Order: sequence, then C-alpha cells, then structure tokens
Amino acid sequence: MPHTNDLTVARDNRAAKERVRDALLARLRESPDQWMDEIMERFLLETDKQLKLIEETKAREVTEQASHARTLASLERTLERLARLETQRAARERKVVKTDDEARAALERRLDKLLAGPGAEEVAQ
Repeated sequence: MPHTNDLTVARDNRAAKERVRDALLARLRESPDQWMDEIMERFLLETDKQLKLIEETKAREVTEQASHARTLASLERTLERLARLETQRAARERKVVKTDDEARAALERRLDKLLAGPGAEEVAQ
C-alpha cells in the first residue's frame, strides 16, 4: 500500500478526482434536465429513508423526540424547496414552449404577408 506522503499517488488521486468532476460537469452541460431528475429522485429516496428511520425508532427520551422533530422539520423544508424547484422548472419549460409557438406564428404571419404581395392588404380589407 502506498504511503500517504507519496507525491505520485497524491497526483494520481487528484487527477482521478478531476476526471470524475469533469465528466459530471460535461454530463450536466449535455442534459441538465436529466441531471435534475436524477438529483430530485435521489433527494426523495433519501427523504424516504429518513422518514422510515424515524418511524422505526421509538423516541422515549425528550432529547430523542427533539431530534426527531428537528429531522422532520428539516425534511419538510427540503421537500418544500424541491417542490418549488420542480414548479419553477415546469414553468420555465412551459414558457419556452409558449415563446417558440408565438415566434413561429409571428413568422408565419410575416411570411404570408410577404408572399401575398403589396396589394394583398388592400384586397383583404
């Protein structure tokens, strides 16, 4: 086993960590929505684990009850934040789709007007 002061091992470890970080950042840039879905799923799974742990543990002492209350309050805040993030993401996706549709419709109207020619406005009125 290598020594902890081995510069080569330290350099290799640092390079490996940087490669992992760079790969994660690249994946995030390529598909941020998929990354966000995975993070949300992980948070929800962890929240579920914490809730099950609290349910299985009987808090007999006041300190244990206080600890459970703090954990539940923290989980509640986390879930509220996650819900807010999901709502914001859904609103952003709807906004982008709506904006694209509006832009497409405006472009179609302009093209129709150009194709109709200069006298088409007078005939249409």
